[in-house]
Amino acid sequence: MDAYIITIGDELLAGDVPNDNATWLAKKLTQKGIKVKKIIVIPDDVALIKKELDEIKDNNGYIFITGGLGSTHDDVTRDAVSLFLKKDLKPVNNEMFEIDIMNTRLQKMIEIPVGTKPIFNKIGGAIGFIIEDRIFVMPGVPEEMRSMFLSIEDKLKGDRFYTRWIMTKRTEADIGEILEDATIKFNVKIGSYPQRYDKGDFVLKIKIESTDKTEVESAINWLGDRFEITCI
Repeated sequence: MDAYIITIGDELLAGDVPNDNATWLAKKLTQKGIKVKKIIVIPDDVALIKKELDEIKDNNGYIFITGGLGSTHDDVTRDAVSLFLKKDLKPVNNEMFEIDIMNTRLQKMIEIPVGTKPIFNKIGGAIGFIIEDRIFVMPGVPEEMRSMFLSIEDKLKGDRFYTRWIMTKRTEADIGEILEDATIKFNVKIGSYPQRYDKGDFVLKIKIESTDKTEVESAINWLGDRFEITCI
């Protein structure tokens, strides 16, 4: 199963805050065997949010949207999704609020499009929602998003991936052709990531993954016969 991540917020595009939500979601999805095909960052703009949803809606896979579910003027994600679905917004009872917020500005935080399922917020006030068990809309506050994701992750289905990491002192220029040959010889995907530490020491970390554990182990043994490696 594939996935698309849409993170929404002017602050992300301005570099005011790091896009931790995208990184965290991508890692969690990968661990579940769900391949992230694209990460999209867009501003708090109704038209652009709807446009992105229109463009990826027909792709098979999950869509995760974070950000723009608060109560301020620039929290427009609900409006954009409502327009995308052609469904009105309706308030959902949220027991997290100790006061009656109906008919106040805070009401927008508990509104979801008609026909969608709520994802209740155990930490904050904004309610998320699920569309057709495939599109998940969650707040941008990292703690709230993570709590919501953990509450729905059992609904997600992915392929079982087996992943191993190795490292070497060799450079990509030295062994690039060998790595490419390994992807042809074995049913694996290989990524290489150079790192240079403060003292100037160099190491190349190599990620090897497949749905077949035997293929991963065979690839590692084959690579180990061609250059010195250390399994991480």
